[in-house]
Amino acid sequence: MFSSTGSLRNSGRMLSGGILCGSGRVKAIAPSLQSLAGPRLCVPVSSFSVMPKIPDDLKQSGSLPQIFSSDGTEYGMLLDTRKMSKLKPSIVQKRLAECKTYEGKEKSIRQSPWKLNRVCQLAAGLTLEEALTQLKFCDIKNADLVAKVLTRTSNLADIKDGLQISQLEVAECFTTKSMMLRRIKPMGRGRHGIMHHKHSHIRVVLREIDFPLRILQQKSLNQKKKWLWYQHRAENDYQASKAKRDEMLRLVEQQEKQELERREGAKGST
Repeated sequence: MFSSTGSLRNSGRMLSGGILCGSGRVKAIAPSLQSLAGPRLCVPVSSFSVMPKIPDDLKQSGSLPQIFSSDGTEYGMLLDTRKMSKLKPSIVQKRLAECKTYEGKEKSIRQSPWKLNRVCQLAAGLTLEEALTQLKFCDIKNADLVAKVLTRTSNLADIKDGLQISQLEVAECFTTKSMMLRRIKPMGRGRHGIMHHKHSHIRVVLREIDFPLRILQQKSLNQKKKWLWYQHRAENDYQASKAKRDEMLRLVEQQEKQELERREGAKGST
């Protein structure tokens, strides 16, 4: 419901600028956690990498009154995003193309592609957390296999770029035909036919979630609040994972240094 300028963190990395709105201005949309005189954005200044600057034309605009807190740690402007035009598909595709993607596969699965694709359609388009939850309670055959492929691909994202499960979504999940084994089908009166043992392939693409874009695309204030909470949780998960990884690297370097000193001491004693 609000527009603010500055830099917002997207899945653990800073995004300079924000989202292109219908008017063409670069903005970042975030929902309000409070409701004072209508929708309002309350963003702590500490959440920005640089001090945000409000454009001069917005300062002079009487239809967008500025809201500042008494201590100067929060600022915002009144803006109803329901009256704004939708983002052009080209803008959405351009932002999604900049997000990191990770591909996972599973080949030669002993199941019909049509039956297995029903499970894949259940997970496609959801966040990774939601997809794993849905597959956990799905009774269809090989639902656990699809969840295994998703988890394996998310581990690849963690190894390469340190992205956590809360920062990923299932962009693609579908099945294709594999080689079908032909076998003899015995029939009555000395006849026989041909039966096919069907096999399938699974292809999964996980994509980094563009949280500012998702927040802008939501139509209700509650949905914006939900995705803003998702963004904060993803940031916390990323920071915790980064701290653990840095500590592990520090311990490895310390061990290597101690091993080198021990070898040098052994050579000096001899």
